[in-house]
Amino acid sequence: MARLRNPRILLVGAEVTPLAKVGGLGDYIGSLPKALAQHQVVPTVAVPYHHVIDRSYPDLKKIKLGEIAVAFYHHLEVVTIWKTTLPNSTVPLLLFQNQRFLSRGEIYNSKHVWDPVQRRLASRRLRDPIRYLFFSQAVFHWLTLHPTAYQLVHANDWHLAPLLALLKSHHATATIKSLLTIHNVDIGWRGVAKPFRLYGRYVDLLPLALHPLIDWRRVKQQGAVRLFELGIVQADIVNTVSPQYAKELLTRTYGRGLEQLLHQRHRSFSAILNGLDTDWFNPATDPSVPYQYTVRSRVRRLHNKLWLQQRVGFTQNAGRPLLGMVARIVEQKGVDLLLASLPTLRRLGVQIIITGTGEAKLEHALKQAQHRHRSWFYFHNAFDVRFSQQIYAGSDMFLMPSHYEPCGLSQLIAMRYGAVPIVHATGGLKDTVFNGRNGFTFSEPTATAFVRTIDQAVQLYRTQPNRWQRYIKAGMTANYSWDQSALQYVKLYRRVLAKR
Repeated sequence: MARLRNPRILLVGAEVTPLAKVGGLGDYIGSLPKALAQHQVVPTVAVPYHHVIDRSYPDLKKIKLGEIAVAFYHHLEVVTIWKTTLPNSTVPLLLFQNQRFLSRGEIYNSKHVWDPVQRRLASRRLRDPIRYLFFSQAVFHWLTLHPTAYQLVHANDWHLAPLLALLKSHHATATIKSLLTIHNVDIGWRGVAKPFRLYGRYVDLLPLALHPLIDWRRVKQQGAVRLFELGIVQADIVNTVSPQYAKELLTRTYGRGLEQLLHQRHRSFSAILNGLDTDWFNPATDPSVPYQYTVRSRVRRLHNKLWLQQRVGFTQNAGRPLLGMVARIVEQKGVDLLLASLPTLRRLGVQIIITGTGEAKLEHALKQAQHRHRSWFYFHNAFDVRFSQQIYAGSDMFLMPSHYEPCGLSQLIAMRYGAVPIVHATGGLKDTVFNGRNGFTFSEPTATAFVRTIDQAVQLYRTQPNRWQRYIKAGMTANYSWDQSALQYVKLYRRVLAKR
C-alpha cells in the first residue's frame, strides 16, 4: 500500500519554467510537480543543465557522488548532476550537465551539440536527436545506480521517449513503471517524430541492450529508427494533454503516422487537460500589469487597455476593440489566417497587437503589415514575457486561430486576465473555450471563418456590454488550476503502479 500511497515520481523533460523555458512544455514541468506535492506524491524533476540557466540560482549544489560516466558511441562522457528546488517550492530539481551534448547553446537546435559519429558539430537535423538521446541515456544510467529511488518515471514528449525503452532494457530498472505524456507529435506539420529519427551509422548511438526492443522490419520499411514510436510502444501507459487532442491523435490528419500505434494502445491511452499556475498568472498580483485587478474590480482593466494603446502608439479609445495575440510566429499558430484576414479586419475598426518570434518568413510578413497599417496594427518581434502579460491584461479579445493546438496555455491565461478568446475549435481550445459562454469559436481553419467570428465578437462587444461582461466573468472565474489536473495525475500514477 505504501507504494500507492506516497508514490515517488521522477518527471523528466527538456525544459522547465522559469529557469529554461521555450513554450508550454516548460510551464507544464515547472507547475505540475508543485501541485502534485500537495496530493501525497513525492515528485522530483530532471532536466538538462542548459546554458540559459542562471549559474547563481539559489541553493544550487553538486550532489554527492554527482559525476557519472555515460557510454555514448564508444566513448565515456562525464555528466555532472546538480540539485536545487523548483522556485517557491520544496520539489527537488536535478540538472544534468555536460558541455559536449547538454549545456551549450539554445534549449533546442543548439549549434554547439557535438556529433560523435562525424566528429564535428552536429547538423541542424541531428542536433536535437543527439542532445536528447544523450540526455535520456544519462538519466537512465543514473537510474541504474539508484534503482529504488523512484517507482515511476514520467517522461515528457518525443525528447525523452528513448528513456522509457532504456528502462525496459536493464534488469535494475525493469521494475520502474513509466508514463509517456505526448505534448505534440507534429512539429510544424513536418510529419511524425522527424526531429527524432536515427539512420545509417547514427543507429550505433543506441546501446546494444536496446536493440532487442526495436522492430527492425519496421525500421527497414521506414529507413530509420523512430524513437518516439519506440517510447510509445515501451511505456507502461501513454497520455496526452487534452481530451479532444487524444481523439484527434487517433486520426491520420493529426496522428501523422502514430495513429495506428495509439489505436493498438487504446486501453492504456488517455488524456488529462493541462492546468494553469494561478498563483503565477494572477492579475491581482502580477508585477507586469500596470493596473492590477480582480474579477470584482475588473473595471480597472480599462486602464490597462488605455495604457497599452499609448504604449504602442495607437489612438487611446476605450470603445475601440483591442485584439491581442501572444504566440510563436509559426504556421501552426494560424499566423497565415491572420495575415489573410487583415484587409477585412481593417474595415471592422479594430486594433491588433501581436508579440512573438518564430519563422523568418512570417515575421517579415507581420513587419510589412505593421508598416502598411501602423495606426492599428502593431507587431513586437520578441519573446517578451512582461509585454505578453500586458497584452493579456489590456486586450478586449485574444486571438488563437491555431491549425492545431494540443492543449494551449494562452487561452487559459487570457481568460484568467479577462480577455475574451476567439479560437479555432481544435485540441485543448475546444475543451476550454465554449462558444456563447466564455468565448468565440470557429470550426474550419480558414480566413473566412476566422473573420466572421471576429466580426460576431466585435458586434457583441459594441452592442451588448452587459452580456460581454458575462463572458469576461465566466473566463475569470473558471477553474483551470493545476490542482484539478494534479488530482487526475495522482489517479493515473496509482493506476500504473497497480499494474503487474
